[in-house]
Amino acid sequence: MAIPSAPDATSPLDIQYRVTAGAAEKESLWAMEREVEENRRAWNNIIDRKLIEWGRDPTRLEDEDVVPPSFEAIKVASDSAMALRDKSKEAPKRVVPNGDGGIVFERWEGSVSETIEVFEDGSIEYCRYHDTRLTHRQRRL
Repeated sequence: MAIPSAPDATSPLDIQYRVTAGAAEKESLWAMEREVEENRRAWNNIIDRKLIEWGRDPTRLEDEDVVPPSFEAIKVASDSAMALRDKSKEAPKRVVPNGDGGIVFERWEGSVSETIEVFEDGSIEYCRYHDTRLTHRQRRL
């Protein structure tokens, strides 16, 4: 009984495998590029449609007992958003005023959530939660 030999590099099966693997790799790279571009657009949307607009007229966010974001908070939040965008960090799902003159970036996935809060004075606090339990806190003045 003869033992079958492994296909050589020019067999139709091997060629088909290499073509399929190459196409899958290209598709994966295109998907990654699309994801990076969508993330960049999301950051630009936050910067252009929220932060810049809030900077132009923060009084439109005024409400009873709510302090709109300060100029310093908007500037630091904008600078931080541009830096995070340029490092291809995932865009937040929500950006909201904190009600005390600051801004909060919120992101969550599954049982993990993260916040970056820019306070009225421009200081920043990063918090990470797992199942609503604080697991990491870092403050930068």
